[in-house]
Amino acid sequence: MKKEPSLRSVRDEFDSGIQSAVQLYCAAEKDARGHWHAITGWAGLYPGHARRIVALAFMQMVIAWEELVEGSLIRYLAGAPAPSGYRPRLRIGPAKSLAHAYQLISGNPKFEASKHFLSWDSWGSFVDTAALFLEGAEPFSKLTPLQRERLHDAKKIRNRVAHFSQKVRKDFAQIAKKHLGIPENGKLKQGYDVGQLLVDESSKGFGKVKKGPYFIHYANLMLAIADIICPPKEPKQSMEGDSA
Repeated sequence: MKKEPSLRSVRDEFDSGIQSAVQLYCAAEKDARGHWHAITGWAGLYPGHARRIVALAFMQMVIAWEELVEGSLIRYLAGAPAPSGYRPRLRIGPAKSLAHAYQLISGNPKFEASKHFLSWDSWGSFVDTAALFLEGAEPFSKLTPLQRERLHDAKKIRNRVAHFSQKVRKDFAQIAKKHLGIPENGKLKQGYDVGQLLVDESSKGFGKVKKGPYFIHYANLMLAIADIICPPKEPKQSMEGDSA
């Protein structure tokens, strides 16, 4: 009997990816803050190196998120339910297979997931694509404006980890100043980087949340949105803030 597509493994891999990224963040956080320590002659990481680890953990988290989004849309189109049992209403019949779903989404009859990849410029363009196949583009259209804006920021922060162009530097500086409450014409501290932003604590920009590290705010944001687009069988707990 042909095995039906499932979102359970997709959601499990996402949850595992987020947990792994948060564990990596927690392991480097103190050193990233410059809290040097020595135990039996062992010294902590240089703060700049630790901040780089924090930034890489964030990139890992965003990659896990992107894989969840793509995996969910593809499997919904193939008729699979979320772990909770939720199914979106399809505008056309279900795809014959995951490979067929990829061909439909890409508009390329020769698309192969092992050789090609899907990409979207923004969450808005992703929702527009989903709307071609899902009634009301649900559940992807259910995100709040704040959630959409923070996802947009997360992508630009991730780009700054992966690239060094003037554009990604400028994009990151704008986001950092917005998070820190610095005017657009203001300046960040010299050497301010992604890792520093992610260990900085605030509640700005994430609605009604307790003051905490931006890394944890973004982790909880992605977990909350994952519950919307790929609802689990049981509600997931949010990540704790300060690991100090």
